[in-house]
Amino acid sequence: MKEDWAIQQKDNAMSFARVYEMRVAAGQQANLLDALNRLSIVVRECEGYESFTILHNIDAPDTYMVIERWVSEEARKKSSNTLPSGLFKLITEALKCSPNVRNLKYLTD
Repeated sequence: MKEDWAIQQKDNAMSFARVYEMRVAAGQQANLLDALNRLSIVVRECEGYESFTILHNIDAPDTYMVIERWVSEEARKKSSNTLPSGLFKLITEALKCSPNVRNLKYLTD
């Protein structure tokens, strides 16, 4: 079992996640989800992209999370310069406040 952990950890040593926790403004859920879906399509084309997941908090209906997974933090930073700023504006306009952002390193899948 210990060997499996070492193998799993080594395989994901470089994977990087950026997690956004967002609170949507009243009446803006459709706008937020539309903008996030459009962003996910663009992000999929970026070098170093691994996944883009949108989650809805069932215990806090106004809260959504996005988890971006990249091969490295450098890949995410490089891609951020190529993403359309208009989509970020649409996302920001649909939120109650600025999102909470966390940078995480994957240890396991």
